[in-house]
Amino acid sequence: NIVHVEMSVVESVLSFSVIEYPESIQFSVGDGRGDKFLRISGLINDINIVFQSLGYTGKVGSNGMTDIINLVAWSDDAPALNALGQVQIIVTNTENNAPIIKYERASYAIDEGCH
Repeated sequence: NIVHVEMSVVESVLSFSVIEYPESIQFSVGDGRGDKFLRISGLINDINIVFQSLGYTGKVGSNGMTDIINLVAWSDDAPALNALGQVQIIVTNTENNAPIIKYERASYAIDEGCH
């Protein structure tokens, strides 16, 4: 059975890290590389293989932002596979920043009081 899946994201982009797509996979909207909206079709097992590599890339500076991923799936041959869903996510960090080491110079005061 061929399954069709539409995904969209409100604030950022979605990508698949698959090097070579299974033969049945076809994109009718987007290409799986930084899309806000995509439509993909293929055999259910191939769709699942591709979706194992799904990645979300948030916008720079979007820490703490709320985003929504919408998902619709359907099959012309098997209506029981039809599904609709929405996932709300909170972006906690969009950059893999290297640690910052700060050295703060200590200041000392010398008291030259009487003994």
